[in-house]
Amino acid sequence: MRIANLANFPMESKKPEIDAPASKMLGKLQGKADEQAYDYDVVSIGETMLRFSPPIPLRLEQANVMELHIGGSESNTLVGLSRLGAKTCWISRLPDHSLGQQVARLIAMHGVETSHVVWTSEDRLGVYFYEPACFPRSGEVIYDRKDSAFTKFTYQQIPCHPLESCRWFHATGISLALNPTVRTTMEFARDYARRHGACVSFDFNYRSKLWSIDQARVGCLPWVESSDLVFFAKRDAIAFLELSADTSDQDVVEALAKLRGGKCSVVTLGQQSHR
Repeated sequence: MRIANLANFPMESKKPEIDAPASKMLGKLQGKADEQAYDYDVVSIGETMLRFSPPIPLRLEQANVMELHIGGSESNTLVGLSRLGAKTCWISRLPDHSLGQQVARLIAMHGVETSHVVWTSEDRLGVYFYEPACFPRSGEVIYDRKDSAFTKFTYQQIPCHPLESCRWFHATGISLALNPTVRTTMEFARDYARRHGACVSFDFNYRSKLWSIDQARVGCLPWVESSDLVFFAKRDAIAFLELSADTSDQDVVEALAKLRGGKCSVVTLGQQSHR
């Protein structure tokens, strides 16, 4: 079995060497000048699902076998940070069976703390089918995540200790898109972590199959305005800010900075670079 999205990270226990810029950024993340002790550098809440993909170059309709992976934006972020030496914790809600346990185990093997996962015997594990892009056709995603364990994650079920002892709380627009229950849970976690001294980072991470851009604009605006750090793909920032498609990189950055009162914002430009 292969692990989707996590496969780019080394599997051996030795941490990869960190270059000077990355080391400097990690130092800021870990708050080395801050004498207050924290259990975690970054805590995040999100759903990680099973992902089924046909062997390349087959399409979903052509495949009679599927490769099994796991995929989740928040857990991917934590894996990357863990590989850089940060102390990370993933909070989620999973069904207490072999597949749910495998999801937690595959994330934990990269050094991410998963002991605060909420387990349930009542609900299912979300899955999705992903057909990788193969030029000239684009990739295809089919979700099957309705009524998954995570979509029923209420704020009353959140394990609060990690949120009381973290430097950063990280969230994404994917979680906000799922339903009002999860949105309330994410808002509670954000506010609770902030009351205990955490900074908040937010990745807009728009998914058109989960909600429309108008719904995303309404649902994410408070997060975009209030978070200490936000991430946008340029195409998503243009849609969110209702700019023209040919808006320059600089103008997108300036529009986002104006909306956020000059707080730190990251706009990714695909293979070009980031700002």
